[in-house]
Amino acid sequence: MEEKSLIYFNTQWKKAHERASKEHEKLVKLKTSLERTQQTLKELPTKLSQDVMVPFGKLAFFPGKLIHTNEITVLLGGEYYVETTASRAAEIAQRRIEGIADKAEKVQNHMDNLNIQKELSDNIGETEVKASPHLYFCVFVCSLMPLFLKKIKTKVKIII
Repeated sequence: MEEKSLIYFNTQWKKAHERASKEHEKLVKLKTSLERTQQTLKELPTKLSQDVMVPFGKLAFFPGKLIHTNEITVLLGGEYYVETTASRAAEIAQRRIEGIADKAEKVQNHMDNLNIQKELSDNIGETEVKASPHLYFCVFVCSLMPLFLKKIKTKVKIII
């Protein structure tokens, strides 16, 4: 029975680790994309016009110019847009970068916890375990967290 549970744990660990890795990779790509956008937003007001390739359909581009480079339309969320200056748009991009960095850090911490759980499960049955009691407590709390969160979601109404 113990061997079956270890096999089940290993398969679940692999799935969770793959999901977390993909999420972390997606967040890192989004962060770099926003950083490039922010850099462009900082450079735009310094020029009167900007040469660009304008998309025409899905497959065609033609040369064009951006004028009024200090006027930017920003998606706030949903279907809400706001027209603002390039410097304000850069500030909005910075806030989004910080939010994504926080999410990426949380996902990285989750991946680290998964690695600790895997390491502990690999050490089961060995005579000497190389983990501290604090580490065992952390794994115990992490394993109980989903159960705790399910109870909170059923008892508390979240208002956003």
